[in-house]
Amino acid sequence: MYLQCKSWCSPDGTQHASGLFLILFSRLDDRKLYACVRHVAMSQVGHFMMGFAKVGGTRLTLSGSYGSDGLTEDLDKYAHLLPYLTAMPQAFFDLWSNGGGWNDAGAAQSNPV
Repeated sequence: MYLQCKSWCSPDGTQHASGLFLILFSRLDDRKLYACVRHVAMSQVGHFMMGFAKVGGTRLTLSGSYGSDGLTEDLDKYAHLLPYLTAMPQAFFDLWSNGGGWNDAGAAQSNPV
């Protein structure tokens, strides 16, 4: 989810966005969220906004809200990135898990913690 960004359309109608992006991580069996913020540039690819971020030397492919089409990145897959992540407050998890649904920043976007 962009925390701060500039967005524009190129002459051919392709959408672009660039700015500070909140990337969320979680484990399947855990009710905790971990996060980092990186500068991300996204461009429209078909119907999707796609971009990349580098976290601890690992390049992540991102799309949609939070970087994974409204879902979190898999912390089990990226466990080596834990030193670069911040544990989010439980209140943020509660807002995120009751958000507006798939590929939607939902309540977490409109209710700051």
